[in-house]
Amino acid sequence: MKKIKEFYSKYKLQFWTILIMSLVGTVMHFVVKLFPTDLGQKIIGPIFPINETIVEHFKMLWYPFLVGGIILAIKKRDIAYFGAFVIAGIFSTILILGLFVFYQSFLTKSVLWLDIILFFVVYFICGMLAFDLTRLPIIKKSWPVWLGLAVIVTATIIVMTYLPGKGYMFQDDSGLEEMFEVMDSLH
Repeated sequence: MKKIKEFYSKYKLQFWTILIMSLVGTVMHFVVKLFPTDLGQKIIGPIFPINETIVEHFKMLWYPFLVGGIILAIKKRDIAYFGAFVIAGIFSTILILGLFVFYQSFLTKSVLWLDIILFFVVYFICGMLAFDLTRLPIIKKSWPVWLGLAVIVTATIIVMTYLPGKGYMFQDDSGLEEMFEVMDSLH
């Protein structure tokens, strides 16, 4: 029991931060239900997912990492948290996309319970990465770069919301049918 208490006391901040961010990301998925009209979705669209495309689900990772980094930077008075969480937020979207495409290329379909497990695994991995990155001096020194990246990523997400592309990442229901047709044509 003593070892558990020591472990918890050592990683308490990481545990609660990752848990809260993942819960906020989960809740973000359902905010669209509160704004069912086109106008409502245009208002919440820059921050909350408004459909079932892959790109819209990036918001459930990106914004909790961004806001978590801002809150921790202010609370800890250490700008390294901002930079580390921006890097982890960017990496989380790349990682979830890679894992999603990888498993679906074998199963040729989306599996909801696997998507949910991957979502929380990515939060854990990237959350722990963020805390590890805070120790690197370059993270603190390069805060203008992280600020610029945060602005670019946020602007890109907003643009992709209102001007989506035509690829399967931008199609409702994840556009899986098109992806699988392409994969089948390669055989």
